[in-house]
Amino acid sequence: MVKTAISIFISLGLILIVSYFEIAYVNSTFSDFRELLTVLYLKVQSGKATYEDGYATLTFWEDKKDVLHVWLPHTSINNVENELSEAMGYLRQENCEDALPKIEILINLTHSIPESYAIKIKNVF
Repeated sequence: MVKTAISIFISLGLILIVSYFEIAYVNSTFSDFRELLTVLYLKVQSGKATYEDGYATLTFWEDKKDVLHVWLPHTSINNVENELSEAMGYLRQENCEDALPKIEILINLTHSIPESYAIKIKNVF
């Protein structure tokens, strides 16, 4: 009986530790990505953005998405990739006017994705 109780508490502790790590990693990654997107948005808005600015943001996302696949469903990551690809296409064509809404959507996704997987009452019920 004592061994069972100890095993339950150890398992619960491990679940809590992994859950905390997951929440911290996802929030940190999306916060960093949001900062990059905000800088990119400001450059695009001022007309000073180049394809290389967008490529730096894309490179950051490519580095982080493999680990995010462990914590988040494929559809959430796919939404970010679709919008980022479209924004990159517009930047490649030097079409800043059409790139701005895509970057705005990406900034919004950096808020909504971590929120939708956070441990909150609105996500439980």
